[in-house]
Amino acid sequence: MSAGAVSTGATSSGAVTSTGRDRVLLCLVVGAPRHYGVGQVWDDVLRGFAKRGWKVILAVLDAHHAADWQAAYPELTVVTSPLPASVPSVTAGRWRKLGSMLRRVGGQLSYLNWLTRLAKERGVHTLIIQSPPETLLAALVARRAKLRALWLVPNAVGNEVPFDLNRRIYRLVFRLGMVPVANSHFTDSTFGPGRHERHVVHLGVDTTYFAPNGDPRPVRDAFGIPMDAPVVGLFARLTPSKGQDRLIEALAQSGTPFHLLLCGGPVEGDYGDHLRRRIDELGLSGRVHLAGPQTDLRSFFAASDIIANVRVDPEPFGLTIIEAMASGKPVLVHGLGGPSEIVTDGREGWVLPNVELSTIAEGLRRALASRREWQMLGGAGARRAKLSFGKERFLRQIEELARRDR
Repeated sequence: MSAGAVSTGATSSGAVTSTGRDRVLLCLVVGAPRHYGVGQVWDDVLRGFAKRGWKVILAVLDAHHAADWQAAYPELTVVTSPLPASVPSVTAGRWRKLGSMLRRVGGQLSYLNWLTRLAKERGVHTLIIQSPPETLLAALVARRAKLRALWLVPNAVGNEVPFDLNRRIYRLVFRLGMVPVANSHFTDSTFGPGRHERHVVHLGVDTTYFAPNGDPRPVRDAFGIPMDAPVVGLFARLTPSKGQDRLIEALAQSGTPFHLLLCGGPVEGDYGDHLRRRIDELGLSGRVHLAGPQTDLRSFFAASDIIANVRVDPEPFGLTIIEAMASGKPVLVHGLGGPSEIVTDGREGWVLPNVELSTIAEGLRRALASRREWQMLGGAGARRAKLSFGKERFLRQIEELARRDR
């Protein structure tokens, strides 16, 4: 199957609705709005559907964030939960996570009547969610109100919950009619087998916003990076799971002259302190730059020669990868998850078999040895991003699924 294609399961419905009166979309939202990572995907869906003529209703489950959503999306209809309680968060830790998940699922049932009534009164055709803990609630609402329900699956399903309870709950909600739309075939595979309707739609990026030929000088000058120095960028939250520490260690091991440009926060705290300490101990001061969180990465893409993704576990998709490709930059990734569906080794960059330090170090050496090919690799990536990972293509495929009858 070609990248970006819609993949459907054996029991998929083929009927598609087309009347304007049916184009009402209900989205369940929790927490505060974000405009990066999976939050950017959500933002693209909300604004994209509105531009396509859908009436988009945001049902804010935790009322104290309603003003944030209204400020972020004044063009949409924001409806606030009448319940004063906040939505319980899911905590880390094997047993603590299980307990918090059960509390959250139990608390969600108090929203069921309100959301069902809202869907019926507003003539909703399709319900879409992104947050995994809301899948059961959304499935019950969709079943009671006879709606089409889609879950834009943001992450792979892990094994950290005892008794495989998360997959058991997901199988239940799929039987209730919730349709998972995974961001990669890898993400979809983590649900395990099943004959329910299921789809894969690769994410998309605005290839007019992210484009080649930006000016590298402003960022390089700001961080004291010479114009002729090779630079690897890694743009992600500053957390051990994203592998910044591994990339720093691998740089020292590789013996290459790369500078590292690390965008993401928080730069303060235990992990940031650990990174700064290792940078000093490894003699990399002046070559590893902690840029902190950034609202616009385009100038940082321009300042980098290569963009890396060395997340320690399999990456579900890798939005930054296609942003980098659209920006004309070759990418250094590992092929344990979704990136293997995006990047072909030697064509748009380099695909590592794992994220061991020695493997990353060898990847850096290999990339440096290919320096004369960087422009060619970046050009191939830009063409692939435009052809297979454009935002409009992603939205068109999601809308096609949303317009189908239940």
